[in-house]
Amino acid sequence: MFTRTLSILALCGMVFPALGAVHFPLTPSVDAWVYRYVPKSFDYYWDYGVRLHIDLIQVGDLGGFGSLLYRSTAGYDATQTVTHFNPIYAFYHQAIGIEYRHWGATAFVSVHRDCLHDIDRESHLSEFWTTVRFGLGNCNPYRESIWRGTKTSQVRFLYCGWGGPTLSPNVMAILKENNSYKGEIAGMLGAVGTYRGWVSTIQGFARLQWSELPSSPHHEINIRLELGREGSTGSIRLVYSRLFRDTRPIRPADQKGYWGFRFVF
Repeated sequence: MFTRTLSILALCGMVFPALGAVHFPLTPSVDAWVYRYVPKSFDYYWDYGVRLHIDLIQVGDLGGFGSLLYRSTAGYDATQTVTHFNPIYAFYHQAIGIEYRHWGATAFVSVHRDCLHDIDRESHLSEFWTTVRFGLGNCNPYRESIWRGTKTSQVRFLYCGWGGPTLSPNVMAILKENNSYKGEIAGMLGAVGTYRGWVSTIQGFARLQWSELPSSPHHEINIRLELGREGSTGSIRLVYSRLFRDTRPIRPADQKGYWGFRFVF
């Protein structure tokens, strides 16, 4: 056992110097938001959430990261009463991955787990599902700081595509996943413009998601516009977005728009 441990340490001692110095930046990228949907419905009226991305480790051009998201939508009942932060509408995800950045390009692999609250459980729909994502572009879509402005006036274009299989319930039995999804392909294209402390963004998002349901594949098409001020520690934006297509089997928001505020740093 001792000999094996020494062998592993010796191997690490050879590999790490070859890759470069090891750093633990622990750099956070956070955004938080509050939105209001138009038109309102039983599932969507208000939308609150927070997302955290952390760069955990950096070895040369190779890095490791983690991502957490919590989101709650608030609908209204038959009496038009809104219950904020109702656990019926809770959603969250966890992800961990590695990325390689070189020559202005970013490639990443992540294990991404989506979760819906237990109250949402229905026998024919997923409550938890885990997807292995393989992505390539000029940015990492998990890192919300890519939408920050710059100190000088300029326009930056951002793009990334990713896809991968959703792990079967047999593979994820240890996590008691109730999974009906099979996989996804998605892409993001956008631009960030900065001028004298003002920042504006446009972002397009599209996804195809396959499942065992007859309505598969499920489509999402969304465009979001933002305008705000850029500060030294963060940026606050006025947001408007339109979901032109949403056929997801769980709480779709097809043809809905929303407006509100988002803080990014």
